Amino acid sequence: MAAVDAEVVKVHAQDEIVKNKHHSDPNKWQPLIDNFRHYFGLGSWLGKSFCAED
Repeated sequence: MAAVDAEVVKVHAQDEIVKNKHHSDPNKWQPLIDNFRHYFGLGSWLGKSFCAED
């Protein structure tokens, strides 16, 4: 097991989803969030990864 400390130094986004210079418009993108082997969108469960236990 390992602990990792990281710092985000640059983020890239398509111009179509940038709301103003420092924010994105959540209505224009569909994020996929991996939360302990389960996939979520903005609030809704989308499925589980192949590694997930039943």
